[in-house]
Amino acid sequence: MKRFLLLFLAITMIIPLAYAETSSTNHYQTAQQRVCKIERECLAATTEANFETLNQVCNRKDEAALKRIIAAGQVYILTPSMIIRMVDHGFAKCKVYVVDLGIEVWVSTDFIEYK
Repeated sequence: MKRFLLLFLAITMIIPLAYAETSSTNHYQTAQQRVCKIERECLAATTEANFETLNQVCNRKDEAALKRIIAAGQVYILTPSMIIRMVDHGFAKCKVYVVDLGIEVWVSTDFIEYK
């Protein structure tokens, strides 16, 4: 019973304190506030469906289809000089706001560098 009580107290009191935001230092940032940058040149899609299409095209190494989806505005080329803000972080992909272009796109997490 004592172990259960100690475990309960640890979970309810200690863990939330670890994630608390302090007023003196702002080390904790939500995903929406996090400023990031592109690690190396990459492709980003405007929707999740376009991201899946982009992956299929890249896996097939179909340059003609890649040129078509870029020309259609479904895919953008992102460069390391661009500033981005994290909108939604996933396991293999994340949604970012590209400040330079003023758009939200989906990009592979492999290309994101956290500041």
